[in-house]
Amino acid sequence: MFISNTIYNTKSPFNTRHPYSQNTNKSHDLHLTDYEIKPEVTTGSHKLTGYAQDINSINCLPIQNIAFLKVHKCGSSTTSNLLHRYSIKNHLNTVLTKKSNNYWILGSASEVIPLPKGEYFNILDLDTFYNKALYQKVVPHAKFYLAIMREPVSRYIPFEFDGSFHGGIFRRDKSQVYMFEDPNAGDQRSLLQQMSNEFGLSTSSRFDDKLIKSHLETIDKEFSFVIIREYFDESFILLRRRLCWRMQDVLYIRMNTNLKKKPSPITPSGREKLEKLLKADVIFYNHFKNKLFKSIHELGVGFLHEVSHYRRVLKLVRDYCVHGKDMWPNLDIEASVWNDKFSVSKEDCELMLLVEAPMVKMMTEKAMARYQASLKPQDSKS
Repeated sequence: MFISNTIYNTKSPFNTRHPYSQNTNKSHDLHLTDYEIKPEVTTGSHKLTGYAQDINSINCLPIQNIAFLKVHKCGSSTTSNLLHRYSIKNHLNTVLTKKSNNYWILGSASEVIPLPKGEYFNILDLDTFYNKALYQKVVPHAKFYLAIMREPVSRYIPFEFDGSFHGGIFRRDKSQVYMFEDPNAGDQRSLLQQMSNEFGLSTSSRFDDKLIKSHLETIDKEFSFVIIREYFDESFILLRRRLCWRMQDVLYIRMNTNLKKKPSPITPSGREKLEKLLKADVIFYNHFKNKLFKSIHELGVGFLHEVSHYRRVLKLVRDYCVHGKDMWPNLDIEASVWNDKFSVSKEDCELMLLVEAPMVKMMTEKAMARYQASLKPQDSKS
């Protein structure tokens, strides 16, 4: 429910009226220069890279069947939270496991909590390594494959030095300003668990140019969109256009971010050595980053105005969710050329701030109860 005009104009501190929100006719507003959305088209064997549907078209329908490859240490928990909330709000079916331990990791189709008869899964966003056969079996209706990547050296750091995947042991030598010069002196698991490996490239192929190129070509065809961590907001706006979602569908508050973590400086020679050892990741990352950049360039300056507006909305939402949700019933975001007026509630904030494990556990318990309830009529007839 929106705050009434009286509250909005006099008492509520969450006045979100934007200087551009008065004029929603984009053809007469200089702020909207080059806002034309270019659809993805195919010409012969060449596919143009415009990452968008025309969100103002009556033919633009939300895409709700999605398989998300949750690549570790790339901002995947934030993206997963967004997908979980979209699923909950739109009463969609998310793939969940019936395991009591590591219930957020999917290893096989037999681990999945079944659905009531006649239903199918819409969204997959559990931890997996990419396996096309598994994806097609679990979410056969999902034609939109989504993934996320991060600059490889930046991703390597939490694996090796923060101990996240190595028993929680903090490995950094605090007596050294820079990290060690020889990456091979560290834990080899940090070098082996690469993003390209999670995309399905075998670790034995990570230095083979021919195999890297071949696998990348396959991945590029099978994945509809790859989020780039360093360009989160640009990626989410492109994603929203591609999925034909609303602005409120791509709101987020960054998850699993340790703001107190000390920086991890690397010497130029150390970085160069790491990039050679992370060769496949560097090639994959640069490909999808360049693809993102090309799409942004094609969409023009109007796209950057939308990203700017989006960041302003995110700041308002974060301030309300972190500081204001216990004082005011909701936050109103005024209409603009990119969004209709919408409201963010305290309940919305609580879901945005909920970390992954309890979120998945809550959804798992509800899915199991719903499935068991669907069996009762059958039991009563027997």
